[in-house]
Amino acid sequence: MATAAPPPGYVAPGHPHYQHRQMPRLGPFNPNKTHDDPERWICIYPAYLNSKKSIQEGRRIPKDKAVDTPTFEEMKMVLDDAKIDYILERKFYSRERSKELPYIGRFRIHLKDKEGEFI
Repeated sequence: MATAAPPPGYVAPGHPHYQHRQMPRLGPFNPNKTHDDPERWICIYPAYLNSKKSIQEGRRIPKDKAVDTPTFEEMKMVLDDAKIDYILERKFYSRERSKELPYIGRFRIHLKDKEGEFI
């Protein structure tokens, strides 16, 4: 099975010329900003989706829709595959007991346009 050629100018993530997204400088919350501004994007931690956590420990979705111990790498792969704009910040969830690498990461996800409608 032949695969499609990558678009012109495409550089794979392992290549020496690959450049990561530059993190925009975020300011304080301002209600006058639109939903297109990163300060208004929705924040999600991996703990929100963890089926092994209780609601008191930070899970925010029903257990039957949660996944078993998600990592920031898995969430990043899903967001990349879905082509959703996001910013990965080096933050820990305040209710997370472990401060090890798999538990790091807060995603700011761009889900709404300027008018506040879901994309």
